[in-house]
Amino acid sequence: MTTTGTVTRFKACEFGFIKPDSGGADIFCHSKQVLGSDDPVRGERVQFKLKKDSHGRWVATQVVIIDY
Repeated sequence: MTTTGTVTRFKACEFGFIKPDSGGADIFCHSKQVLGSDDPVRGERVQFKLKKDSHGRWVATQVVIIDY
């Protein structure tokens, strides 16, 4: 499932959180899931896929920074 959202916070080279456009809780994102050379910063728009982790929680994968 591909969706879009806005980065709410991100610690470079570690992890961050994305607020999905569809609403609901922020989604966890590990920096290894960000495609490209730059980590996203707060307020940037991103496109990502949702996947459940080993604990059954939604996480963002294949995160791409998008321009609107």
